[in-house]
Amino acid sequence: MTLRGLVHQAYPSPEWAVFFEVSNATGSGASRRADAVALGVALARALSLAHRSQKELWVALGHSEGAQVNRWIRGTERLQFDALMAVDWLRRPLLLALAELDGGVVIRTHITLEEWR
Repeated sequence: MTLRGLVHQAYPSPEWAVFFEVSNATGSGASRRADAVALGVALARALSLAHRSQKELWVALGHSEGAQVNRWIRGTERLQFDALMAVDWLRRPLLLALAELDGGVVIRTHITLEEWR
């Protein structure tokens, strides 16, 4: 399945509106593309998986307001993965959300009990 198909499957309408090849300008001045939008969708999904809000994320990042996190989610600014991966509670949900964007990845949860009492 294509990235477009996976994003539409993960975020179906009418609850979600996903736009590909969205640019904030024409030609070489464009800085917002589908990949940035897809990464923003993955960040929003990671917050959902972590049961956390955007505000909790920008507080964890040490920001005084949430403008940058909003720009990341909207796809108008590239994610800063080093900052995001430094947030302990976001690391695994972000990796899972990014993996969900790839149709060739299967996510399994495996629980092993070493000893049952």
